[in-house]
Amino acid sequence: MLALMLDAEDIKPDRIRPLKRSEYAKLGRLGAFDGQRVELLHGQVVVMSPIGARHATLTRWLTRYLIQHLDASFDVSPGDADVETRAAALRKRFERAKERLKKLALEHGLV
Repeated sequence: MLALMLDAEDIKPDRIRPLKRSEYAKLGRLGAFDGQRVELLHGQVVVMSPIGARHATLTRWLTRYLIQHLDASFDVSPGDADVETRAAALRKRFERAKERLKKLALEHGLV
């Protein structure tokens, strides 16, 4: 009966607001995702498939790589660093490396 009264187009939102990391964390603490494998990707809660051998291998490799290549200001561990945190760390490292390369190029007259 309700389906006859409401047309999905009539209640379609103008825009969907992405979930903030703090909101996602709070929902997790409140148990909203208990028993579910989810991650926050670009503001959306996404159901994740179970971790397989390939994922575990890549996680170990990425963790080892980050520990070897980041300075002591980064805290890297496989259990509590999510994809967005790792990506942010890599972006920060990339920007610093880019600045060092520019400086070296200027010092050696390559630019």
